[in-house]
Amino acid sequence: MPYLDRFDYDIFLSHGWSANIDENQGDRQWVQELKGKLEKELIARLQGPVSIFLDVETPRNGDTENLFRNYIRRSAIFLAIVTPGFCAEQSFCRKELDWFYNESRPISGAPVDIDARLFKIEARPVPRERQPERLRNYSPYTFYEGNPTPPGLQNYRLLGVSAIDSDSSPGPWRDWDARSHFVSGDF
Repeated sequence: MPYLDRFDYDIFLSHGWSANIDENQGDRQWVQELKGKLEKELIARLQGPVSIFLDVETPRNGDTENLFRNYIRRSAIFLAIVTPGFCAEQSFCRKELDWFYNESRPISGAPVDIDARLFKIEARPVPRERQPERLRNYSPYTFYEGNPTPPGLQNYRLLGVSAIDSDSSPGPWRDWDARSHFVSGDF
């Protein structure tokens, strides 16, 4: 059950599979853990139900494109989990992003700019020029540490979701509370 009754999903989590067929491995596992933590934080803040769409929890039989277009139309917020898989030229995530921009419903009678409903989490470093054009100017929430620099982009470490609960955690996890408050503030 969503917090916003006008929608079926409060948040649509868009992420690239990065060749991980098993949802309990790699980036897919990380996204599932992030979803669980975000859901917990938002329920506590909003004192009510929250519905977050994640593709591993929904059927994909039939016309996948129309199915996902409908999921996106019925979502209030789009959360882009930026990884090399998300940013690949033929990525399904690029279509999802375009569908959100072109087909999402308004939140209420009052106009809420579509840009205020899109959030960008950088789970892995991707050069700005390789990111979808619509996302390039968004300020990211960076969920890795280190100094990744082209061409190899290998000098970084992905932060585990379990670090969110640690008081001594570095970087972006230190202000997780403020970030979840920011997301919930758009509701």
